[in-house]
Amino acid sequence: MLDLRLPDHGVYCDLNVPSDNNTVNTKNKVQMLISLGYGVIALSTEMPSTTKTGKTKGKENYPQPQPPVVLDQDVKDQLKRDKRRVLVLTRITIEMENNEDAIKVRSILLNSKFDIVAVRPKNDKMFLNCKDLPIDIICMDSAAEKMPFIPKPNLIKQVVGRNVYFEFNYSPMIRDDVIMQRTIMNGLRVAEAGKGKNVLLSSGALVPMELRGPRDVGNMSMLMGVQQNRAIDSVQKNARSVVVHAYTRVTAKSAAVIQYSPLEEGTKRSSNQDLPEAKKVKLNA
Repeated sequence: MLDLRLPDHGVYCDLNVPSDNNTVNTKNKVQMLISLGYGVIALSTEMPSTTKTGKTKGKENYPQPQPPVVLDQDVKDQLKRDKRRVLVLTRITIEMENNEDAIKVRSILLNSKFDIVAVRPKNDKMFLNCKDLPIDIICMDSAAEKMPFIPKPNLIKQVVGRNVYFEFNYSPMIRDDVIMQRTIMNGLRVAEAGKGKNVLLSSGALVPMELRGPRDVGNMSMLMGVQQNRAIDSVQKNARSVVVHAYTRVTAKSAAVIQYSPLEEGTKRSSNQDLPEAKKVKLNA
């Protein structure tokens, strides 16, 4: 990873800010997000399917992360006065339409040049592959097209169980009413199968004017069936979990999960009836 820092708890995140050679536009979007209160921003690079590029395996040059954004001095001074820390990450979004695209995903995961790895499956077969790939995000936005497949609830549950998040972009919804309807319909399907968990809302904004504040984005997630008490998680808790997942994917060799289990009513903590005989003797001594 290019930046191994983890974001603080409670920060707002936008994990899909398209970046290109227009560095001025990218900088303006980043500074707009900072002014709106975001603390984690991911600059995304798109990688189309080999079906569209016409390039075969071994002949394609993988994209490189965009260079760091240089903020204006007045923005830096304001961050210093507010004692705020802004984390700018890199991300790649890979369109998956065939097996060669799946090979590209595995290759990019091994290279680890991008902080966050996201995929956009275009059919049932590629969505099925997602449950076996150590990716961070599955993009579910319908863009200008009707979604070419309907994800099965069982697969959605498996993906949620692996702590992978489903992302929807809100800026295309602002641009087009038809896209809004399709995105909301897809979001309802995912939220119903996943019980409202692991839903992530990002901007996908092309220009700064398409960006919205964290609370407004959280309210949009309720249109997709997310409960009100979990609405802000789509730009806060869930988004931070994506960054942590990306961090551990690269740095962790193994992991242990510790889960707190409260005692059942009527159970005495000091009871030693279930202990081995050696332990009972030691406790009664």
